[in-house]
Amino acid sequence: MSSAQFLAAVTRFEELHPGGIRNSGWRGEAHNAQVGGGANSKHLAGNPLQPISCDIDYTPDPTPSMQRQMEHDWRVLGGWGLYHKGHMHTQGLPVGPIPEGWKP
Repeated sequence: MSSAQFLAAVTRFEELHPGGIRNSGWRGEAHNAQVGGGANSKHLAGNPLQPISCDIDYTPDPTPSMQRQMEHDWRVLGGWGLYHKGHMHTQGLPVGPIPEGWKP
């Protein structure tokens, strides 16, 4: 998934699940470390204008069944996502290291 495709998917996800606030997209290494992000965080991929990962905060937390629906919907949109700690983490690349040769 390119960065443009990712941003289009995030916009569609927000239409399906309104009320969230985009909290975190691209991060530099220092900021990623400061917030406890992993060394392979997809927040480090791309650049400020072409992110490949985004956290969307929801308050109050959706019900557990809605959280599962959100995860499912994100996968249908072509990404990998997980609801945890008050936010939906979305990414446009699979879990693990960034694939060799990937460009935003």
